This record gives sequence, structure tokens and C-alpha cells, in this order.
Amino acid sequence: MALVQLHSYGLAWRLVILTGTAGGGKGTSIRVVNGIIGPTNVGTLRADLLEDHFELGRLFDKTLLYGADVPDNFLNCKGASVLKALTGGDPVTLEFKGSNEKPQIICRFNVIVTCNSRLTVRLEGDAE
Repeated sequence: MALVQLHSYGLAWRLVILTGTAGGGKGTSIRVVNGIIGPTNVGTLRADLLEDHFELGRLFDKTLLYGADVPDNFLNCKGASVLKALTGGDPVTLEFKGSNEKPQIICRFNVIVTCNSRLTVRLEGDAE
């Protein structure tokens, strides 16, 4: 298993990536963390939907976001750029379905992602 923590401008982005083969203990580790934090505090991370209207509102009262068995191109999906805002202390306005309320929060979510293969990243401006 590999652990990754990203840093920007001296502040830690709270993103942990667990990679390894199937049956290597990633899921067991997540179940332990889930038991410690409590299931009501854990939200499912659906990066491909992070730019949709109500997705961030769904995560309002969570402290840990979990992306289970993500594909190797997970960091290249359309909503992956929102991950920096979710972990880096950025202010974000939430929208809730069926409500006119639009609270603003400072995002300090912790994120854990598990993957059976190494994640790939295509950087903007990359010639290849």
C-alpha cells in the first residue's frame, strides 16, 4: 500500500491514496477508519459528479470523503479539479435540492481514495 499526502504553500491537502493489489488490506483499513470516525461522518466521493449542482451539498456534514476502487484515470475526470478546493480550505457555496438556502463553507475535508493500480495524471499544458 502507498500513502500520498499533497502539500501546497505550506498547507497540507488532506488526500490519502491507497494503492495495491486486490486483497491487500485497503478495504480493511477503510473499514477500521470508518468505525473510528463513524459512518455518519463519511461520504462517498464521486469525483465525476463534483461539478454538478447538488453534489457538494450532499457532503455538507461529512468529515471524510471516500472514493472506493477508483479507476486509474480518476484524477483526470471532469470533477477532479474540485478536489483541491475540498481539501485546501477554499470557500465553497453549497446548493441543496428543494431549498433556496445556499450556505458557504470552508472546505477542509479529508479524502481517502483506494485503487488497485497506479493513478495517472495528465497535466495541463503537457505536450504529450
